[in-house]
Amino acid sequence: MTNITQTQKLLVAKKEATPDLRARLNEATARYQEATKAREQKKRADDLKKELAWAHVAGKEDELSKKMEETAKLARRLPKIEENVKGAEVFVSRNAWRTC
Repeated sequence: MTNITQTQKLLVAKKEATPDLRARLNEATARYQEATKAREQKKRADDLKKELAWAHVAGKEDELSKKMEETAKLARRLPKIEENVKGAEVFVSRNAWRTC
């Protein structure tokens, strides 16, 4: 009979502790879920920062490509311009005596 009484007291104590344990479990689960969400958000933010950096790189590559094309285009025109300048210099030097 003593064992039964002690067992009943133990069961009552455990039943009284159960709601507290459930509340602690719920709190721990909520904290875990919040921590998981925070880690996911940090990873997403890091991924977005990397994406932004690569987008900036791609933009600069496009800008560089356009400038290189423009430079090549001007470089193709340069010999003709230099030829025109030389022709103008020759013309001026030949006709310089007429202005005096």
